[in-house]
Amino acid sequence: MENDKKKKVIIYVKKPKEERAIERIKAVVEEEGLKNLDISILANWSPSKTSKIFRGAQKPRMEDVQDLSYALGSDPEVFLSEKMNNIEFDRGRSFQNLNQIIKELQQPTKCKDLSVLIRRDFPYVMCKTAGVKMTRFVKFGNLNEVVDVFSNNSHYKPEAYIYDRKCRFKDTLVPVVGYWVSADYKHLILALCIFTQNRIYEMDGISHECRENYKGILDISDSETDGFTTFMRENKKRFPRRLQEGEIASVIYNLQDECFDEKRIEKDFRDMISLYARLIEEVTGIAPNFGIDINRYITKQFDMEMLIESAGKSVAISCFEMAKKNADYKCFFYEEQGMHETFQGENGKPYVETHLIIPIEAAPDFGENIFKEDNVVCLCPMCSAKIKNACNDIRSDMIWSIYQRRKEKLRSVGIEVTPGRLFELWNIK
Repeated sequence: MENDKKKKVIIYVKKPKEERAIERIKAVVEEEGLKNLDISILANWSPSKTSKIFRGAQKPRMEDVQDLSYALGSDPEVFLSEKMNNIEFDRGRSFQNLNQIIKELQQPTKCKDLSVLIRRDFPYVMCKTAGVKMTRFVKFGNLNEVVDVFSNNSHYKPEAYIYDRKCRFKDTLVPVVGYWVSADYKHLILALCIFTQNRIYEMDGISHECRENYKGILDISDSETDGFTTFMRENKKRFPRRLQEGEIASVIYNLQDECFDEKRIEKDFRDMISLYARLIEEVTGIAPNFGIDINRYITKQFDMEMLIESAGKSVAISCFEMAKKNADYKCFFYEEQGMHETFQGENGKPYVETHLIIPIEAAPDFGENIFKEDNVVCLCPMCSAKIKNACNDIRSDMIWSIYQRRKEKLRSVGIEVTPGRLFELWNIK
């Protein structure tokens, strides 16, 4: 009889890749300290949809994975891969600066995937250029299709912009900074705008008085806005109406005739981010904390030599010595695999070398905060040589480990840095 009994068969059901991707995204959302409402705003979703997707009450589609990935400043392939590369989302991206994006826009017919460029890469590069925390800013890119009623031909008006998800002005207005491309790809506009909060997609009309008030706050003269007004009258069919109604400050580029300089492009964008931050502070009375020191965007000469000299006389030497002492003269990676051999130094202690996590070249961005003990790591001679000279894979693993273990301490001393920015500072591609 026992032989006749049916054997229990255990069937393992492999989850669809979209569901596995959502589980990985949830882990990152938790790691970033985001709530459902936060990720809903970042993804331009309703909170109910986010809740259903995360609870498993609604099956995720590939488009859902893309939306959430872009919201986190990441590539969907990171979360869809069988073995998730959780070291860093933005490694391997084709576009790392604004100049690269604009070169693609100058020849749109040669771009492999214009939709991905506008929707994912363009907003991501804007955040990276500004040095802001990816999960603080909503990133939006879109190709607005316009059909010519006479010729029945389709034209696209690309736009890509970012905005602080925590900032709202009165009357549900949201300030944004972004780029708008003409339907014929001849012109590009960098602008600071005010949009309505209605999912940022629609413009119900911004009153002339309201817009002029914001211009007055930023001391933008009529002569500075005349150029934009004249240009938009001549090209109003090539740009969306909401740009024309919401523009506060702008820069117009000719994509056909102008030879773009990368430094100029990035300077213009950072100047616009500075205006954006100043407008928020003036209107709300609260200085925005984007995860960076906004003073870096104030146009003034930064005296690097003076900073180094003053730091060397006061805090720099002591912070290095204190870091060695508190580390008990052991390598930062002492508890990880490896012998971490060293030798006795002149002071009778094990010899270790000190490195700034945020290097001194970034002093214009972070100021004297880099000369804090929490920004210093002690390494044995071998690890010190590896972090400077090893291949990218080894160096990136070391930097990622340092970031994970030190990010909270860095924040406590006023240093807010994203993993992508840290990899950039260490010249890791």
